Amino acid sequence: MGFAFRATLGTVLLALTLASDSGAQDAGEDGFENSDVMAPWNDPLLQDDFMAPWNDPLLQDDFMAPWNDPIAGPDDTNEYLRENDVRDGEYYWDE
Repeated sequence: MGFAFRATLGTVLLALTLASDSGAQDAGEDGFENSDVMAPWNDPLLQDDFMAPWNDPLLQDDFMAPWNDPIAGPDDTNEYLRENDVRDGEYYWDE
C-alpha cells in the first residue's frame, strides 16, 4: 500500500509540475507574441499597468489582439483598440 501511495503521489506531483510549465509561452520574456520594442505593451511604464487592455482578462488572450499577433503594427493596434472602446490615449501606438 505504501508503494502505491508514493507512486500515485509522484504521478500527481509530476502532473502538477507539467501543468504549471504548460502555461509558459514561447513568446518573448514578457509573454507577448508581438515583441516590437515600439509597441505600447512593451513600454516598461505600461507593461504591468492593470488598466491596460493587454492585461484585461477579457482581451489579453484574444487571438485577434495585436499583442498576440507577431506582425501587427501601429494601424492594426490602434484599430483594435478603437473597436474595443479603449479610450485612454496612452495605450494607443504613437504614429
